[in-house]
Amino acid sequence: MRTVPIVLIAGALEMQLGRPSLTTTEDQVKGTLARYNGTGSEAAIYGDQLLGVFRCFEKFNSLLRFS
Repeated sequence: MRTVPIVLIAGALEMQLGRPSLTTTEDQVKGTLARYNGTGSEAAIYGDQLLGVFRCFEKFNSLLRFS
């Protein structure tokens, strides 16, 4: 589990998306998640699919972050 954030940060930087933060856009998240799974059309599909999971986590995390 410790390496997942490192791999995501490295992937985002490789794609020139910047380090993930609270101001990261959904397009940047999708690109980062896609890069985690590789490159090409299959990776892009993966990024699209995981964006829904990200939205679920973000919905609840945002409530905790600003309370």
